[in-house]
This record gives sequence, C-alpha cells and structure tokens, in this order.
Amino acid sequence: LVATWPDDAEAWASLDRLYQTQARWNDLDDVLRRRAPLSRDPQERSQLLARRAGVLMDHLGAPEEAAAALKHARTIADDPTLADQQVTALAKAGREREAAGILEARIAALAESDLVLFVVDGREGMNPVDRAIADRLRHANRPVVVAVNKLDDLERSAAQHEFYQLGFGDPYGVSAAVGKGSGDLLDAVAERLPPAEAGESELSIQVAVVGRPDPSIGGGRSGGGATGGDLQPRR
Repeated sequence: LVATWPDDAEAWASLDRLYQTQARWNDLDDVLRRRAPLSRDPQERSQLLARRAGVLMDHLGAPEEAAAALKHARTIADDPTLADQQVTALAKAGREREAAGILEARIAALAESDLVLFVVDGREGMNPVDRAIADRLRHANRPVVVAVNKLDDLERSAAQHEFYQLGFGDPYGVSAAVGKGSGDLLDAVAERLPPAEAGESELSIQVAVVGRPDPSIGGGRSGGGATGGDLQPRR
C-alpha cells in the first residue's frame, strides 16, 4: 500500500482506523514512518510526522523517538503546535533543559505582559514541563495566576493543591468543560490586573495564548498553538 498508492487518502484513513480499533500501534507507527517521506506536500509530511510522534509517545512509550520525529517536522513546516509537542516529548524523555530552551523565546515575550495565566492539567498532575515553564516564569518577574484545569469533580478534588509546589500562591481549580471554578479564577485575575492607562480602550483586551492544544477539543491537534488578538465582550 505504501509503495503503490501513496496518495490514496481514503485508503490511508481506513488503515489508520483499523489499526486504532485493533490497538496495533507498532503497525501504525511503521506505516506512518514509511508514508511521511512519500508525501509531496510539506504540510502533510509534517502532520504525518507529528501523528507518528503522538503514537510513539501516547501508546509505545518512546518519547525520544517522538522528539526526533517532531524535530524533523519542525524543519519542514512552521507550525507552533509542533514546538509545543516537542517540548512535551523532550520533558517525558527527561530532557527538561532542551524543552525549556524551546520555550525560552516564547516566554521572553511575557516581559511585556501585565499578568500570566498559567493553565495546567489537574487530571494528569504536575509534570516536568510544568516545572520548566514555572522556572522561566519566575525569571520573567510578572504576576502569575495558576489555573488547574480538568477538575470536573471540583467540590471533592484536592488535585489543585499539588501545584502549590510551583510557588505562585493559591492554585485555582477549574473545569473548562463544565464551567466550574471560573468565577473565582476571574476574580483572581481581575484583582491582579493593573488599572487601565488613559486612552486605552475599555472594550478590548489583548490576549496571547501559548501552549499545546487539548486534543480532545476542537478536532485534536489541528490549529495553532499560539494566537493573539482582541477579545470583544458581548453585550
């Protein structure tokens, strides 16, 4: 199939579903490894490498190989999500210093921010990436609010307390999926924001989002990992 019909997208999709259904992750990894070099479209080639990296990391316990695949993908396409995924792979491989190095350029821009909202995964718990980011945030010397997401059972959860170790004060447990905890989090953010300067629009807030997208929301790994713009409040 790889050699004869490299452009048959429908056949590839069927094979992908078959291997996932049967949890044949080694076979899927092998197919993705063979298919990526055959793609004529650089964007598709980088996506295939990223897909392979996801299989290696999530199902085969091979973060080193995943990091290498993502490094290759980043030489092909300028996609911020690839860098975010590479950071995760490097951290899982125990290469925190390299992961932090990739984050450095993005976090350097935080020197111009009024406040940093640091969102972590309460379901997964603290990981090396969280610690690496926290270390860089401390050097940025900006106010930081920690939001511990995915705590759907917030009333009975104590998972947020683990993130006191980051050293940014009270972590706020939230569930973006069901809206729990958002009121307390917004109050904490509002309390730490400086007063608006004269001439600033009261109807526009400049926001930049940096990080790895949640694969369970909005179609998975597609989409940008860093965006910026105005948030216009609804009336």
